[in-house]
Amino acid sequence: MANIWTCDIPVSYLSHHPVSLVVTRALMVIKGILSIIASPLLILGMKCTTIIKNDDHHKVQFSKAAMILLLMGGISGAIAVFWFALDTALKYRTEVGKKMESWNILCSICVSH
Repeated sequence: MANIWTCDIPVSYLSHHPVSLVVTRALMVIKGILSIIASPLLILGMKCTTIIKNDDHHKVQFSKAAMILLLMGGISGAIAVFWFALDTALKYRTEVGKKMESWNILCSICVSH
């Protein structure tokens, strides 16, 4: 049966959570950190910035480093979203399947009498 949390039950971040939820949160935190680190590198790699004096080699290197960090962050975020969506869909399907089975049994008992 799927674990459904409502607003009635206080949920603590320190309480026990499923592994999929913890990994999803960790991947999203990693995505955020990588994106924040990549932002200054991307600004340093822009041709219009004059922090680094017209040294195209270093600007290209900063741009490549920012690209790699943003790509890793994007992949991390995509994995987290896909994993959470898949986990939610499987839990929902399992829960709906169980309720539908019980509904079908109930209907068959009512119809047979």
